Amino acid sequence: MTAPQPRMHKRQLGRTLQRLRKEAGKTQEDVAESGVCCTSTLNTIENGIGKAKVKVGTVSALLDLYGIGSGTLRDELKNQAVQTGIKPSYERLIDGAFTQGMFTLLELEQIASTMHEHSESLISGYFQTKSYTEAVFRSVRNTMLANNLPRPDITTFVESRMGRTQKIMKRVDDGLVINYLMSFASVENLVGGPEVMKEQIDHLIEKSEHPNVTISVIPPWLGAHPCIQRRFIILEFDNPDDPTTVYEEGGRSARYIDASLHPIAADQFQRMFDGTAEHCITLKEYLNEH
Repeated sequence: MTAPQPRMHKRQLGRTLQRLRKEAGKTQEDVAESGVCCTSTLNTIENGIGKAKVKVGTVSALLDLYGIGSGTLRDELKNQAVQTGIKPSYERLIDGAFTQGMFTLLELEQIASTMHEHSESLISGYFQTKSYTEAVFRSVRNTMLANNLPRPDITTFVESRMGRTQKIMKRVDDGLVINYLMSFASVENLVGGPEVMKEQIDHLIEKSEHPNVTISVIPPWLGAHPCIQRRFIILEFDNPDDPTTVYEEGGRSARYIDASLHPIAADQFQRMFDGTAEHCITLKEYLNEH
């Protein structure tokens, strides 16, 4: 994986503190001269990185320096500082269900307002049925055994994956928008056999009828489309302090692209997605034609 990725609370806290510092007309050197913390510590806080929790006392001192008095914003930022010291519950459920590189994604998808996803051979985890997930597990287990890797527990794997799916669907009901581009191969591959796939396709059709979900199929005639051989999710946020972030997966590794730091690279993924989407057809259209 690339450099350490910020956790959700650290990311939000850091972005907001950075904005407040700039609005107050302060530089990082000004903060260091005030004695609140050194520039290295401030840089770590503002970028939401590092394993150590952010001290509430440090946040309070920074807010005093920036002229932020009592109120909702101050209370919220102090609470976020407290949350940086709490270990996410899903870390106890990894055991092959999620790779280390997905930790940040699991947090970001809980605050995203819109997600654009493209996947190749497998159906998105957001829309998998339990039977389909179990079939995927058997494939993962066989691969891990063949490579002498620890065998994941099926109960942990399936329950963790289904728990994630349920959280996402609840968020969809609350307003999260998902635009999903799936390869025609995802529909044609008989993962788990005909009965499992029939249930899975029916489930996809049902989810595609939700007003906040768009599921499109990349038809075979499109050939080498812009997204081919890429597995990625573009996450957008309502909070102006949270920049658009691209999550790209490859094998057992992952990378994140922060649009505020790498705007050209992030925009490239959006153009790839849009350029492919304009040639797609709906799931129902594909099924009717095939």
